[in-house]
Amino acid sequence: MVRVRGGASGGAGADVKVAVDSSASGDYLGAASNDGALRSSAPLSYTDGGDYVTIGITLADTSTDGYLSSTDWDTFNDKPEDFVSLTDTPANFTGDSLKGVRVNVGETALEFYSIVDTDEKVKVSSNDTTADYLINQLTAGTNISVTETGDGGDESVTIAGGVTTQDEGSAVETPATILNFIGADVFVVSSGGKTNVYVPAPSWVSHFDTSDGTNDCELSDHSVSNRLIADPTSEGTPFKIGSWTAGTSHSAHRTNAHTYTTTNTCSFFNNTSTTIEVNVYDVDGTTPLATHTTAAITGNTNVTVDNITIAVTSFASDTVGKYKGIITVTFNIDDVIANGGRYSVETIHHNSDDGDFTYSQDDIFSDIEPNVAALTGVTISENSSSTVQKSGVYYYDTGSTFNIGISDIDYLNGNTYPTTQVQIVGTEYGLPTLSLQGSDLTGWTTKWDSDNDSYSKANWTINSSNFYSLTTTGNVTATPIDWAAGSSQVSSNASFAVDTYNGSNSDTTESFQDESKRLKVDLSTSWDKTQDLTSYDDNNGAQIAGTNLMYPETDYSAYEPDSGSQPDYSAVSNDRTWYSYYRDNNVAHSNGIFTLTGTGLTEANMTADKFIVEISLDSGSTWYNMNEDYTGGSLSDGDGCRTDKATYTLDAGTKRWKFTLGTGGTTGSGTGYNNWGIDIKITLADNTSKFNLMNIDW
Repeated sequence: MVRVRGGASGGAGADVKVAVDSSASGDYLGAASNDGALRSSAPLSYTDGGDYVTIGITLADTSTDGYLSSTDWDTFNDKPEDFVSLTDTPANFTGDSLKGVRVNVGETALEFYSIVDTDEKVKVSSNDTTADYLINQLTAGTNISVTETGDGGDESVTIAGGVTTQDEGSAVETPATILNFIGADVFVVSSGGKTNVYVPAPSWVSHFDTSDGTNDCELSDHSVSNRLIADPTSEGTPFKIGSWTAGTSHSAHRTNAHTYTTTNTCSFFNNTSTTIEVNVYDVDGTTPLATHTTAAITGNTNVTVDNITIAVTSFASDTVGKYKGIITVTFNIDDVIANGGRYSVETIHHNSDDGDFTYSQDDIFSDIEPNVAALTGVTISENSSSTVQKSGVYYYDTGSTFNIGISDIDYLNGNTYPTTQVQIVGTEYGLPTLSLQGSDLTGWTTKWDSDNDSYSKANWTINSSNFYSLTTTGNVTATPIDWAAGSSQVSSNASFAVDTYNGSNSDTTESFQDESKRLKVDLSTSWDKTQDLTSYDDNNGAQIAGTNLMYPETDYSAYEPDSGSQPDYSAVSNDRTWYSYYRDNNVAHSNGIFTLTGTGLTEANMTADKFIVEISLDSGSTWYNMNEDYTGGSLSDGDGCRTDKATYTLDAGTKRWKFTLGTGGTTGSGTGYNNWGIDIKITLADNTSKFNLMNIDW
């Protein structure tokens, strides 16, 4: 707004409006809202300063209209208006043909330049100082030709060539554009522009952990056993099992030193770039616990890195440029995982152009067995007895049961364990071996180093047939089983008798295992096996025990079982006798042959009457003596009946003894027990001789 002092229409100091012309309405010169008598549009602008108005214009740029700066003016002013002012630019082109157009050096304008020659020549590179025709710039190599075709017209250059084919170094054909090898067992190697073809193909040793060559280079796994894996306190404390479930079977070992070797030389592609990499991985199979990669193998080497030793020995040239050597990897797993646990091993031979050859042994468990399993408090006692009596003595028979107990078992499951963790042997009782698993024990879990476990069983049953035992130091043995048997513990000594022989007697066989054929001295009454020998029959009976007929001399009063009063035979002093029989129903015999087994049954003991065998046909009224030789004729009481002693002798490998019944003597319907046989009497003077088996052949 303009302030006007004085004027026709107002007094001093009054505001005055102005009009653009006589027909326009008057208004103030300036107004804050750009609506007065004086207004502006871009790029002009005005500013109402109260007592004055400022009018301005903006500087022009790429997006705004305005005034041109002096700098921009100079730039535009330097631009040529036309080609007339350019150097070497004629006003017209008459007589100036065959010129080219290019941008000048300053890149400010176009300019004309003279073409040196109308023939097109080329340079080999930017360093070439002389251009020439293409045909002259191409040089043919060995077995290559460069030929110009279409001379004077639409010309071209033909490049042709081939390969010289040789047989043992002498040319076969030159040139050849295709070499086609037909047939098996062909090997080709190219080097330095020369290709060697081997027919037949050369042979090399095998690659690492393969048998793909002339030998076997496969590695053997570290020796392991299938073991049940214990449950750690927590994963990593003290060992890791990863995804395995405690109590399941996996490959495990207890040997610290690991050796993996090819044993034989394996193939190396060269002696400049192949390497060997070994990794021992954690439980996940991917996280390295130890790793070692060799430098390029150039010869024999032996280097240890990260507790892993990699050795190459016997390194030498192989056929057709390859090499060979023995690869051996060694490490102690305890240096890698001190507390044991699950891990994997990987060995890679990075064999240059032949590729990678990998051996791995995955998911094995190192068991350091921190504590050795131990047990104490082994006891055994009778639970129920099934007894048998022979010659008056009580014996445990099959079916007898016993209580077995172990009061404390410690350090099981460390850190793996076998299926059988405790073994109890009761051989002297005729008891079957007990192979106990952890689940058979009280207090046992799959946790490592399981402690304070125990065992008890109330029905350990004698099941051994044809078994005999008489001992004053009988016991059972319990042993913890781990990688090796632990320290065995035995029960207290006990005195007991076991006899489970049931006999296999017949009319022609006496086994001396029971008394089913035994007769009393009258030769007509069966023997009562429950009777005390010192107070039964003639009080002179011999004893059977196990498989022996023997002289009674033992005091059984201290021996279990105590089902009844055990006899005491320790004071017996006189001859002891045994009566029995042999028969062949409805068949008469005048002689026979005994086959015997036993101890002390020798010619010398027979001669000394340590044992005497006698035969009767008339129920004991008359006895024929087999210890004495037959002298001929019919036999009377006490006569000798032995014949052919040179052939049938007790000193041979097979003890045989032949007898005769003498002139006119024969078995018949009225001879021997139950007829058609003989009665027999065996007398033992002492414990020198024992009869084990006595069969007859008629």
